[in-house]
Amino acid sequence: MIKLSNLCLLIIISHLTIAKIDVDELKCLVCKRTFDELKLKLDKLDPTLHTEIGGYQLDTEGNLKKKTVSQAKSEIVLSDILDEVCNAMDEYVRVTWKSNGTLAIVRMIMPDSSMNPILSDVNFITDDDLNKSLKYYCEELVEMYEETIIPEILNETEDLERTICQTKTNLCPLEPAQEAKTEL
Repeated sequence: MIKLSNLCLLIIISHLTIAKIDVDELKCLVCKRTFDELKLKLDKLDPTLHTEIGGYQLDTEGNLKKKTVSQAKSEIVLSDILDEVCNAMDEYVRVTWKSNGTLAIVRMIMPDSSMNPILSDVNFITDDDLNKSLKYYCEELVEMYEETIIPEILNETEDLERTICQTKTNLCPLEPAQEAKTEL
């Protein structure tokens, strides 16, 4: 029986491609996948678990003010999640779609430990850094924009990926409908 990792290696070798990569496009893709991974992590938070915030402020009687909020509303918990989210980029590889040659980054192993079913539809891109730049770009994004991302999560922004990747960071180009709105 072939191990899953050996099977992945065989699939990769049979579908290798060498391609010139547009770094800006790659950063956009990393941004999008980062928010896919962030959503998975946020969805795993137990809404019944709460954490205390405050504790350093005194009320008029000299007692410490403490407030409990759900983990999804705790800046400390969200910051910890953001610190860990980029580890998921180790599971991603650069590929091009066989159908049209478009650059993409895809997860090799799904969160449920199964093989990604789309791997037969893509060609893998070989590169010098063995896809380590995906994690680097993710870490760079989180480090530069954490103070922007956390308030958007706390405000329950409708489309977090679009808001951050297109509007706040400009890593991804605006879609035509959004360009028209910004020109008005």
